[in-house]
Amino acid sequence: MSAKDVVHWGGLAHLIKGLVYLKKNRKKYFLAVASAAVSLFAVNAILEIVARVQESEYLVSRLTALEMETRDTGAVFDPRTKMVVVRDLRSAGHDIYPSLYTHDILENQTFEEKVSGRILVPLGFKSRTAFVFCNELGRHSIWKSDRYGFYNEDEAYWGASKSSERTAVLIGDSMVAGACVEQGEDIASRLREQNIRAISLGIPGAGPIRELATFREYALPLQPDVIVWFFSELNDLVDAITESRDPFLRQYLKPTFRQDLLEKQTDIDRTWGEFLVARMQEQEPPERSAGKNFQDMLRRLMPYTTLYQVRSRLALTRGAFRDAEAVELVRNILKEVKAISEDHNIDLVLAYLPRREAFISKDLSTHGHIRDIASSLNIPFISIREVFLSEGDPLRFFPRPRIFPHYRPEGYQVVAEAVVRHLGK
Repeated sequence: MSAKDVVHWGGLAHLIKGLVYLKKNRKKYFLAVASAAVSLFAVNAILEIVARVQESEYLVSRLTALEMETRDTGAVFDPRTKMVVVRDLRSAGHDIYPSLYTHDILENQTFEEKVSGRILVPLGFKSRTAFVFCNELGRHSIWKSDRYGFYNEDEAYWGASKSSERTAVLIGDSMVAGACVEQGEDIASRLREQNIRAISLGIPGAGPIRELATFREYALPLQPDVIVWFFSELNDLVDAITESRDPFLRQYLKPTFRQDLLEKQTDIDRTWGEFLVARMQEQEPPERSAGKNFQDMLRRLMPYTTLYQVRSRLALTRGAFRDAEAVELVRNILKEVKAISEDHNIDLVLAYLPRREAFISKDLSTHGHIRDIASSLNIPFISIREVFLSEGDPLRFFPRPRIFPHYRPEGYQVVAEAVVRHLGK
């Protein structure tokens, strides 16, 4: 027998002995595995209960949250849903629609349609259209879109010959659009009160790639004196990854890609018109069914059965890698925007919008990353986090219930004042 055969048969003998030993002791090993599993689920359950106690305000219903907010502010409480408000107003003769995210249209397309280039993907809403926006303060905000479907008074646009007022374009997400406050209480409107001819190109639900698209399609043709790019701590890093995975939006990472949307508003309005009619035909269920209640129960049990709390803690390293990818994507986008702005003699300013948790948690990593990007690219930086802190109690700029992410009107006002101070330097 060769040495190789000896090794082979010796290894096989060890394997057989191991299997025999495992068979004899299978009960002991089964109990050990079962005990470990029970312990793991028990630890997860304890962590979940602690999290629910600590974040009890996240678990209240929307109606309860709105009641909490109106008790705090004294505002009149409107319990209706958005669609009920739309139906009531349309019944009274108003031509009004529910606000929808522009990415709703994109998500309604097939993969083949996205990669073929045959579809038109709007960035703005339907133009010159009244719509019910959102309700985080006890009342539904009602707006009218401008000529390109963005959230401005149409008179805000300037013509070929500008006045002596400084012109500014604001780029960002729902915070920049003015989510859940009345038209006129948003950042751009407050800037116009301070003699800055400001236009908001904020898009609810947008991330850095959609914002890059807006920069190319709308901001550059407007040729403003300054572009204020708002980074939202709330979700911009998450949105950067999500958008980078979309085969259509990913095309905007190519330097020359455009849809020439400025010249296609008629087509955009037609696309929105068809989409809105289809969505409005979807009726809300009059009452909760047994199936819906069962689904809600499963949703509540999901964190316990999927070891959510344990996995979220073990996934910190993976999350750090994901954040690093998103930060690098934001850096590359701002680098391109900075270079193009300089070529067009446009000043670029980066403003950082904090989320509520920035004043509860001690994790300042996102703030540090974005400040570092601004510094490395030599982009002037406005930290609204520091501005809110300088005002005393920063939480007063947010609705009281923690389920609502946007600012109160006074929050948008303070942001506008900070921008005015910066532009006035």
